[in-house]
Amino acid sequence: MIHARSTTWQERIAIVQDYLAQQKNYRRVAEQHQVSYNQVYRWVQKYEQGGWEALEDRRGHSRQPKVLTNEEQAKQEKRRIEKENEQLRMENAFLKKLQDIERRDR
Repeated sequence: MIHARSTTWQERIAIVQDYLAQQKNYRRVAEQHQVSYNQVYRWVQKYEQGGWEALEDRRGHSRQPKVLTNEEQAKQEKRRIEKENEQLRMENAFLKKLQDIERRDR
């Protein structure tokens, strides 16, 4: 069994193209490119379902921001402001308590 190795998008494309050109033999292609049988199988499946773009590694990338209506944007902004206000209230309460403790220690 071959351990998984990092591959570039271009390498995955070349591997899938080799698979398609070599009478569709997963094992032979996997051995030639020193990747696992399962990787070749998954890449071919992704290619058949979504084309070459499906072979891109999207791990660690954020999703495309969805388009929000004005109402949804207003709700998000309101939630953000409420969180900020709560944070400021907590900081204010902490500072007041700290001042009170410092006054008692004098």
